[in-house]
Amino acid sequence: MFDIDRRYLLLVALLLAACAGYAGYWHWVAHRVDRGLVEWQEARRAEGYEVDFGASRVTGFPGRLLLTIERAELADPLHHAAWRWRAPIVRVHAQPWNLTHLIADLGETQEFAWREREEPRGLALRMESARASIRLAADGSLQRFSADIARLVATGSGLVQPLTITRMQAHHRLAGPGEHEVALQLEGLGLPPEQAGPLGPHVGLARVLLALAEPLPSGPENLAAWRDGGGVVEVKRFELAWGPLDMRGEGTVTLDRSMRPLAALTSEIRGFAETIDGLRDAGRIKPNIARTARTALQLMARPGPDGKPVLNLPVTAQDGRLYVGPLELMEFGPLPMIGRRVNPS
Repeated sequence: MFDIDRRYLLLVALLLAACAGYAGYWHWVAHRVDRGLVEWQEARRAEGYEVDFGASRVTGFPGRLLLTIERAELADPLHHAAWRWRAPIVRVHAQPWNLTHLIADLGETQEFAWREREEPRGLALRMESARASIRLAADGSLQRFSADIARLVATGSGLVQPLTITRMQAHHRLAGPGEHEVALQLEGLGLPPEQAGPLGPHVGLARVLLALAEPLPSGPENLAAWRDGGGVVEVKRFELAWGPLDMRGEGTVTLDRSMRPLAALTSEIRGFAETIDGLRDAGRIKPNIARTARTALQLMARPGPDGKPVLNLPVTAQDGRLYVGPLELMEFGPLPMIGRRVNPS
């Protein structure tokens, strides 16, 4: 009987020791996380950024680590736009035994402020949810990133009218040594009427899958050197459902000398007749040209699996204009240098 009781006591002692050991380990990891946040702040401040947290704490014992940051603020006074970001609360989750997979909850509201031609601009973002998944390699480098934002409404002086997005997703992964894959998707994009263009204010879906090879530009200020070195983005797949237009395809994109997109893609298009009518009604093409183009494209089209006509045409971007076949769809300017920083020296 005594031997049995002693075995039980030994088992209880081992369980208590394991619990105490795990508790010690959890608090050690929590301290590392807290110290890592302080070191990250100090490193960013040394680079010229302004970083301010109203409060931060690590909780979640015993099953998880939950880093909560209140009144987070990050700004770059050295940036040419002097941007500033604020969020009332940010939460980052991780398992104590796996710090290479992080889940971030960015809260329901965020604010951005910047200067454009010396004029202050701002955006207020409201979201039903905004989460990100981050996977790190053993050396701490980024291996995979995913973000998912639901029911976004953007307002502020940076927009003519509010902009809405039902869902927005972004993904990045290392597809191989020196190879990156980036996927972006927008669902239910509602454009202000003044910015809608001839295809209407509702973009049902915009999706693109890109492949990029290193070396990549470290920022917009290096884009010209990247272009001159033969930098090209491979568009492995794109899809666009905008008003009557349903288009998908693949190709390549780079930049011209004026930093405007230079693209050569092949596409499969549905709804082209209604798209031509929209361009005509918006005054983008003359009625007689619209009639001729409509007739010619209908002759070129072939029935799809659903019996509706499908058109295969090149999509090109050159000289600041986007063309679908011979039709000019829209104009655009050079890429904004949104990432340029002033040299602190």
